[in-house]
Amino acid sequence: MIPRIKEAPNIRKRIIFFASAVIIIYAVWNGRNLILGPRIAILSPEDGIALDSKPVVVSGIVKNGSFISLNGRQIFTDQTGLFREEILPLPGYNILEATAEDRFGKKTVKTIRFYYNN
Repeated sequence: MIPRIKEAPNIRKRIIFFASAVIIIYAVWNGRNLILGPRIAILSPEDGIALDSKPVVVSGIVKNGSFISLNGRQIFTDQTGLFREEILPLPGYNILEATAEDRFGKKTVKTIRFYYNN
């Protein structure tokens, strides 16, 4: 009977597996912005609020957006993604539509509705 010799674990295979896992995790982590697309958060005015002062200040934050518009008109953000626009609302029910598009063509639309009292 020949004694069995235990084989040493294959270090090379383990290193290749670990390096591949690290590269895949890194790629997914950095690709999350591409996967998620642009994001918009409107800080003011709140949805459904009644306002009585002119002008109305619309402010918010955009992440991963290369083109941002408010009711079809292009607006600009600062380096951190914050925007602040003043609009003159019409008397009655108003709808604001903020749209963000990333460089790959993905769009996100956020709608805010408010009532303006004269």
